[in-house]
Amino acid sequence: MQEKGKWIIRLNADSLAMIAFVIYFSVDFFRAFSIKIFGHIGLGGLGIVFINLVIYSFLIMSLLKRSRKLWDCVCFFIIILVLFAFTYMLHPDYRFYLTRPVYGFTTRVLRPDRAIYAFLMIRCMRSSQSIWKGLKCVAWIEFIFYIYEFIDFLRVGYWLDYNSIGEISKYTYNLSYGYSVTFPIVIFITWSIKEKKKIYYIPAAILLLAMLIAGSRGAIVVILMFIALIMYCYTTTLSLIKYLSIVIIGMLTVVFVGFDNIILFIASFGSKMGISSRTLTKLAAGTITDGTGRDLIYDAAWGIIKEHKFFGAGLFGDRPVIVQYHNAGYCHNIFLELASNFGLIIAVIVIVLILFFSYKIMVVNKDKEWKLLFIIFFSVSCQLFFSMSYWFVPSFWAMLGIFASYTKERKLKGKSINMS
Repeated sequence: MQEKGKWIIRLNADSLAMIAFVIYFSVDFFRAFSIKIFGHIGLGGLGIVFINLVIYSFLIMSLLKRSRKLWDCVCFFIIILVLFAFTYMLHPDYRFYLTRPVYGFTTRVLRPDRAIYAFLMIRCMRSSQSIWKGLKCVAWIEFIFYIYEFIDFLRVGYWLDYNSIGEISKYTYNLSYGYSVTFPIVIFITWSIKEKKKIYYIPAAILLLAMLIAGSRGAIVVILMFIALIMYCYTTTLSLIKYLSIVIIGMLTVVFVGFDNIILFIASFGSKMGISSRTLTKLAAGTITDGTGRDLIYDAAWGIIKEHKFFGAGLFGDRPVIVQYHNAGYCHNIFLELASNFGLIIAVIVIVLILFFSYKIMVVNKDKEWKLLFIIFFSVSCQLFFSMSYWFVPSFWAMLGIFASYTKERKLKGKSINMS
């Protein structure tokens, strides 16, 4: 608005929360940008501090402008801090793993731009429509950023990432990149279906190609899981027949032409263009399901579980053992990590609850807005069955936030119906 020749921007609580939401879920872009800006004056480390101040300044202003109480978020963070404090006191030998710079609990979990705060960001949004608007902005920002990263990879010919012993090495593939781009891919595909605009398939297809070339096998599973769930959500009997017809025709084409020939052609074409893809190479060689040291990690994890089957080895209790096989120290499987940290009983209860909540919101629930949002975050979280740690994946905590917000909305609607 304009006031006495001056333009004054006034943002309401929802707008402030939206800005915080978009910056948080696009934090890879904003973090890289701020580090680069501050790096020009020799203070690159301040970039992370700055972006966190921006996110939470908007979020706090939003919360102050409305009387909404988020007691579940308060309880959520108290539980996490208590777990950390108890582990720190009861297991002095874990302190190195809890506080180390790259994969530590203080730096990789508690820092305000990390994964667990996705729960808070979702809960601060007023409605499913607000979350959808935010995700649309996030998808375009991440599209630009990840395409820039991919072009940079093509330019230099390698990715820089930590290897199994914690050193930065050059790679022709990047697992983290593959998992990261699944998020905007599934958002674009969902928007194409939701708004019936095929234009959104274009950025999804571009990112999908970049993902395949980046060489992340697990990311393919995430996309397949998403497609299966979205088909279940959107298909009627008639459209299901159409989908099945397409699948059958595709399978027959693969059988007659030869899957190996198709993959070899794509891999060969990429090679001639100077592009190497780990995923396509493994598909062509028939080694796509070969392990990458995970067998040793899983065996070590089961060893921890057998030794601490009832109460677990404590928070980050898998790290001292798994670090012998991979510097990250986590089990690369959500069930094994839960069981090794908190015991088999807790692990089974948590997995059963997640499956129960997923069934309620994806099958019982009739509200497609919440259903689609849950499918997006649930699908991306599927990487936790064979990679990463649940402490490090924002989509996992956002998925829990979606269910909490959906449940809260249902209760409020139930109360209003009873009062009327």
